[in-house]
Amino acid sequence: MKKSILAKKASFFQEGFSVAEIVISIGIMALLAFSAVYSFSSVSGDKYLDKDSHMILSVLDRARSLALSGNNSLQYGVNFTATSATLFSGSSYSAGAAGNQVSKVDSPVQISGISLAGGGSAVVFSRLTGKTSQSGTLTLSLVASSTKTRVITVYGTGISELNKQ
Repeated sequence: MKKSILAKKASFFQEGFSVAEIVISIGIMALLAFSAVYSFSSVSGDKYLDKDSHMILSVLDRARSLALSGNNSLQYGVNFTATSATLFSGSSYSAGAAGNQVSKVDSPVQISGISLAGGGSAVVFSRLTGKTSQSGTLTLSLVASSTKTRVITVYGTGISELNKQ
């Protein structure tokens, strides 16, 4: 006996999906979602590194500019910790000083390496010349992945620059 066309169509739509087809479809969707999230987090990590690197360069430039201008007849410098850069006045850093200006890095970023001449964590710029005897490098990295870094070099002339790695 031949089935009519309507009967064939009805039986086709009544079959539905098997469990295996559903599991495979969910797996493919999960894989696509994971790859999209991973791509986004990688891009946002680079953005945080770039933003914080430029912020630290800005703080260094501001301290040097203040020293060059002879503002208040003082030296100016920047002290670094793993989570911040603090602009200060005077020949050495004092944690509780009223004039300190703290700039914090974003939470996904850390200052993972401070390698300055003399072994300290502060760069002090000489009044009227802008030079420093604390030349060296600062390394910023992502907290979650130390493979992505930005290196800031501070030269003896007081000039600083960003080296992407």
